[in-house]
Amino acid sequence: MSAAGTFAWMNPECIRNSEFSTKSDVLSFGVLLWECLTGELPYKSFDQMEVAFDIATNKYSLPTPSTCPEEISQLMTNYWKILPDKHSTFSDLVKQINEIIEINHIKSNEEFYQSLQKDWREEIQDMFKELKEKEQKIRDREQAMYQRSLEQNHQRLQLGKWE
Repeated sequence: MSAAGTFAWMNPECIRNSEFSTKSDVLSFGVLLWECLTGELPYKSFDQMEVAFDIATNKYSLPTPSTCPEEISQLMTNYWKILPDKHSTFSDLVKQINEIIEINHIKSNEEFYQSLQKDWREEIQDMFKELKEKEQKIRDREQAMYQRSLEQNHQRLQLGKWE
């Protein structure tokens, strides 16, 4: 168990309630697995306080590359489940890895893997860019709503003077 770390590797309960357990370390391992497979840092160009807030409120989940083999994708996402009692255990991890090896989904061809990883990086960067754009639109809408609220309050005050 650990009580320290970077927000991108932490589970929501750790950020919200400072609740730490081996299950929270399992989620961190899932993020580490994603990092190893994709060669990317999770949320690397995002504001860290924004990452903390959005993970704590369950708004963020790492994107899984569309060309990632289903078994490997499932292996990663099993560790990102929001409810702590739903997290897989490290024993489950060993079983899943052995199953993946048995059905031979991990290719030993390094060039093939590097090509996949390059494609995954590009896809993930596009996904993160899209996420940032959506968040900016939401922030812009919130700002516009706030401005309208201020204007309405000002108008109410002005009308109150005439009554």
